[in-house]
Amino acid sequence: MKDLEFAALMCSRLCHDLISPVTAFANGLEVLTDEDDPEMKDQALALLQNSARQAAAKLQFARLAYGAASAHGADIELAEARQVVELYLGESKADLQWEVEAYTAPKDVVRLLLNFCLLAVDSVPRGGRVRLSLEERPDATSILAEATGKPLVFPEKLAQALGCELDDNAQDARSIQPTLTRRIVDGLGGTFTLEKEDERLALSALVPAAPGVSAAPGLQKAVGA
Repeated sequence: MKDLEFAALMCSRLCHDLISPVTAFANGLEVLTDEDDPEMKDQALALLQNSARQAAAKLQFARLAYGAASAHGADIELAEARQVVELYLGESKADLQWEVEAYTAPKDVVRLLLNFCLLAVDSVPRGGRVRLSLEERPDATSILAEATGKPLVFPEKLAQALGCELDDNAQDARSIQPTLTRRIVDGLGGTFTLEKEDERLALSALVPAAPGVSAAPGLQKAVGA
């Protein structure tokens, strides 16, 4: 796929993610402007606040998951990544289990973790548990996102995109994000595994150890958010 086509589909994906809270914000402004009923104005204000939070959370998540995040330098603190994930999951029905044994990690490692997270969250639309793990090994970094819930929704098209089996002509705004995920894995020189069962989805990658991954003394493990 040409870079221009890939970028266009990624822009479509970002617009798809943001259109709902931005539209709700616009509707809230309209009600706030035209409505005289104090109760309706309070409801409109609450809608504005909620929509603004959602849009900000999605933008912060996309900045780390899709963008270069150039202001951060070569490495990103995992505590910041966790905060971004928690904000993103604020409106989700999924519970987060954060198992990260690192203080900082290179940008692309963090990008991969967040893109795994996005796929895991989307696969349990009615709620469940999303477990994120990043473990530093002597010669590699292990990254895992596991989703458990019912129903588990993971279309074959997304699995094909992750497996580099999807024809470029079949790509769309939904499948382009797993394609990006696989490109990140390949760019890191890693190996990728997808496991899918009735109520469980596991996305894992093993990438060569990077000097930017540093352990955090006393960092909590297996902490539920």
